[in-house]
Amino acid sequence: MEIKERFIQVCNVQSTSGDALEKLVMALLEENDLKIDNIRDQGYDGAANMSGRFKGLQSRILKRNPKALYVHCQAHCLNLVLVESAKSNMCFVSFFNLVEKLYAFVANSSKRHSAFIEMQKRLYPDQRPLELKKLSDTRWACRETALKTLRKVTATASDALQQKDMDLAAAYKIVDGVLQRLAHSRTEDEFEKMYKQATEKAASVGLDPPSEVPGQARRRKVPEKFKFAATV
Repeated sequence: MEIKERFIQVCNVQSTSGDALEKLVMALLEENDLKIDNIRDQGYDGAANMSGRFKGLQSRILKRNPKALYVHCQAHCLNLVLVESAKSNMCFVSFFNLVEKLYAFVANSSKRHSAFIEMQKRLYPDQRPLELKKLSDTRWACRETALKTLRKVTATASDALQQKDMDLAAAYKIVDGVLQRLAHSRTEDEFEKMYKQATEKAASVGLDPPSEVPGQARRRKVPEKFKFAATV
């Protein structure tokens, strides 16, 4: 059996509830003369209205066809890992906050946006002007250009997970490979290599490496017996 992927339609919705989405899907299937009994898989993100066990779209479709099993989109899973990993480090948080502020500064003013485009045309007349991108937690490629170090590991996996002939077993294998590669990157040897590259890059632009990561200095824990003790 050969699996073929076909794009059907983009639909506007007035409500994103599971009930409204179910009616929309059923109408779309009927309009294109497609039988729900032939569905063998459902793939959505992890939003409650899509993946909910009781009122989500997947559970409603599953009641109509028990063979339409739901699988959480592996590309979205990978995106969630990257987004939460970036939020765990103050340097990443500060960096992405700055990127978001730059986008808002340029995009919220037509005058600043025009000046931004014209400046690029003057500096790089032979190149197409670039647009600043708004960050999004649900678009797994929006941070790809910013995180160059992670791009080598995750970009290939992200592209592979979006292939039309991708199956669940292969998807788990790809994600497991990414996790193993990231785990290897956290070893002492790999850290020494990355730290050396970072310090050399900082030195090349006249920056001194910090003695500690900003915002992550270890705080001394106050013993319980001293928390409520009176001071003299």
